Amino acid sequence: MNVISEYPFLSGLGLGLTFFVYYWFVNLSKRRDLTKQIRDLKAHLNTQMEITSKGSDVLLKEVKDLKKQNENLRVSLQIWQQKPGRGDLRMLHLYDKALHLMLERAAGFAPIWENVLKEAEEEIKATERGVKALVRKFFTPSFNKNSGTYGNITSFEENKRLISNDK
Repeated sequence: MNVISEYPFLSGLGLGLTFFVYYWFVNLSKRRDLTKQIRDLKAHLNTQMEITSKGSDVLLKEVKDLKKQNENLRVSLQIWQQKPGRGDLRMLHLYDKALHLMLERAAGFAPIWENVLKEAEEEIKATERGVKALVRKFFTPSFNKNSGTYGNITSFEENKRLISNDK
């Protein structure tokens, strides 16, 4: 005890070193804890990023599949819209049946019909080639509801009315 009272500097130095060593060990312990906590947080962040990445990949694949499905549906809709409807097919079948019945029943109708049909086929072939095809695209004849004519062709009722007026 003599040394402590004789040398107060040494007692202060010893007490200071004791506090220093104590705080150094405390800080070392805290540093280890913080390093461990940072390592755990990095692992958690890495796991979270992997989960998010997998989720994003699934969503991107789903979006890609939906875009493909949307395109397929759009193409299918366009094809469906271009197909003739059931009503049109029924009307075409009805006209075909009426034409065949007319060919069977009317004696003078068949040769005239064959000649007109050949002329119409030749005209259609001519309009599908060359300048007539371009003109036909822009200037198609439209059906006039008021007069009942299609271009310069008169309807059956119009012909009937004209014949009855001539008599």
